[in-house]
This record gives sequence, C-alpha cells and structure tokens, in this order.
Amino acid sequence: MPWDCILISGEVYVKGYNTYGQLGIETFTNSYELQQLDLENIVKVFAFNYNSAAIDVNGNLYIWGNNQNNQISDLTTVNRNTPYRVRFGLSSEDEKPYVD
Repeated sequence: MPWDCILISGEVYVKGYNTYGQLGIETFTNSYELQQLDLENIVKVFAFNYNSAAIDVNGNLYIWGNNQNNQISDLTTVNRNTPYRVRFGLSSEDEKPYVD
C-alpha cells in the first residue's frame, strides 16, 4: 500500500502505509485517514523510497521514514517516525539551500 504526503496551504497531511515511519505521525502504524504533521510554512513536500521530506520557507529540510542506511543523515540507522530537521553544518543562515 502506498502512502500520500500532501501539502495544503503550508501544512503537511499524510496517510497510508507506514512500516518505516514515513508518515511522520510518531508511530509505525498505517493510517487510513489524513493526519496533519506538526510542521508549518512548508513550501515543498516529497515522498520517495519509504521516506518523506519537506522544505519550509526558510530553506530548512525535514526528512523522516526509512533510515536503514543513514539516508536521513542523523548519524544513525534508526527509522524516524517524526520529521527530522537536517543539519547541513553550514557557517551561516545565508548558506541554506534556496527554495523558490
């Protein structure tokens, strides 16, 4: 069963398959109804390879779901069932990726 990651007016809603935590709803249980995530001012969402991701208006990147090969970049291999803000190790806010 696939999962959906939907952006509506800057807010993220999810439903569907959740074995790896890709819904970001603090559990690994499937959800058949839309659930809102605790993220604000989101401009882009992505769903890929049992992961979901979002970018906010400030260029912050959040990823959650499958992390078996540390693809979330949190230095672990633990699947994440809540959005994780990726730290780029940049020296200033001006170096964040640009989002239009």
